Amino acid sequence: LLTAGFPCQSWSETGEQGGFADPRGVLFWEITRVLHARKPAGFLLENVPALAKIGEGAALDMILKELTAAGYTTRHRIVNARPLLPQRRLRLYLAGFRNAQAAEQFCWPAWCEDADVDALERESSPGEGRPTEASKGWPNVTEILEPMLSLGTKDGVARYENYCLTPQQWTNICDQELRNVLKPHAICRRLVNPKGAARTLIGSYKNGFNRHTQFVTPDE
Repeated sequence: LLTAGFPCQSWSETGEQGGFADPRGVLFWEITRVLHARKPAGFLLENVPALAKIGEGAALDMILKELTAAGYTTRHRIVNARPLLPQRRLRLYLAGFRNAQAAEQFCWPAWCEDADVDALERESSPGEGRPTEASKGWPNVTEILEPMLSLGTKDGVARYENYCLTPQQWTNICDQELRNVLKPHAICRRLVNPKGAARTLIGSYKNGFNRHTQFVTPDE
């Protein structure tokens, strides 16, 4: 079984979506090179959902054709990982099989359908989870957070302070949200619902806190 995730920067909605014109995008061909050379029984590939939309699906069509040429029948689906962890992480998965009959018998996990519903829902009331996650008993943010005291101290300073925003940082975030013309006064979207899930965590989560990061209040 070959598992791989080729660079998402070439396809992500937060990037320039250069696709195969981006040097990182062509690393997909390294996957097909390995498939041709080693011929594993199957593969599982992962990338961002936007890959399926670029060029009205032309990029995904090209990828599927190349995987077919390598000798595989491929199934693809956007999967929301919410049932498994308190994070709404939607990703495009491609599952490939050298045996066409195995591909026909393949089924995505049953919880994918519930996760699709969850991705479209909203919290029914403040501080409560979305209807589907609440009814299914999926893990929430509170259940995975470590108590602040358990982090101990370093050089006489409580370790959790390293993860706290300064008053100025929080002021900057509030000012940014107030200037958001698409979602004015939506500072609440920057706070994690402790009974629910966080938005997708990204590699630049700490550096990009002004745009993407969600926060937990000390009381939680």
